Amino acid sequence: MPKQSGWGKTNQQLKAEAGEDKPKTFSSADAAAVLEESGKDIQESATCAVFYGHDGVGKSGVCLDCRTPEEIKAKKQVIVIDLDGSAGPLKMKYFKNDPAIKVIDPIEMLPDGNIDYVSTYNKILAVISYIRENEQKLNLAAVVLDGLNSLLKCCEYVMRYENLKIDPDVQIKDQWQWAIRNRKYLVPVILIKRLHCKRFFTTHLKELKQYVQGQLIHMAWTPDWEKSTPGIMFQRVILERKEVDGNVVFEATVKKAKGALHLEGKTYKIAEVAGGKTKWYGAGELINEFEKQQ
Repeated sequence: MPKQSGWGKTNQQLKAEAGEDKPKTFSSADAAAVLEESGKDIQESATCAVFYGHDGVGKSGVCLDCRTPEEIKAKKQVIVIDLDGSAGPLKMKYFKNDPAIKVIDPIEMLPDGNIDYVSTYNKILAVISYIRENEQKLNLAAVVLDGLNSLLKCCEYVMRYENLKIDPDVQIKDQWQWAIRNRKYLVPVILIKRLHCKRFFTTHLKELKQYVQGQLIHMAWTPDWEKSTPGIMFQRVILERKEVDGNVVFEATVKKAKGALHLEGKTYKIAEVAGGKTKWYGAGELINEFEKQQ
């Protein structure tokens, strides 16, 4: 287990040491100002969606290719926080000469070659905080957190090293301890949700197994995220790869669409491979449907 001194300190710890991490108090005048501000119309995207599915079904691709022709013409940016390392290769292959698409790799390493999870988590928060503070001048079309599954694992290791001071392989049984991990996970997710541009998240499916008569058997596939994630999202979309008449089809099926019940269960073709040729459709039509719900 790496020494604790090599893992740095979280922003919360640094603020606490500086005496800056104190709860705010609010007067009646403050409350009145909040009410007045809430009456103003703020231009905000209706899209806060999570794409989930097995590896290689197009999750990162549909996020990178989320701009409308008008947004491309206006040079609006797509910023991807690439925790899974999935978006970088796609950017290089399909958007190499497009400076409006920025892929950020937040992973920090220790001198011994292990991942520095605390510093990685701090970097994720720093990037998101900068985006929030500068959203208007960044001219954003979308912000993507690619890899909720990796964020969840990162938060678990931060909890183990920073809060519990235990070995990463020790089994955790106390639900209160898992609550620490979940709280860390929700901070970047909720901060991104509070942006005004389109917000996208991705995650993989994980296998659920159970012992039956002494044998460990497969039970189901389920999204790899913290359990409150579905309630945070406005839209949930599962991406799947199917073989149809010798061809391969990639489809996106809506499982949740806040304010647009007519979209639930609807399926969109995002790509197909037929006769050795690939045709990419993307999820533009689907995202446009989400945007109509403003």
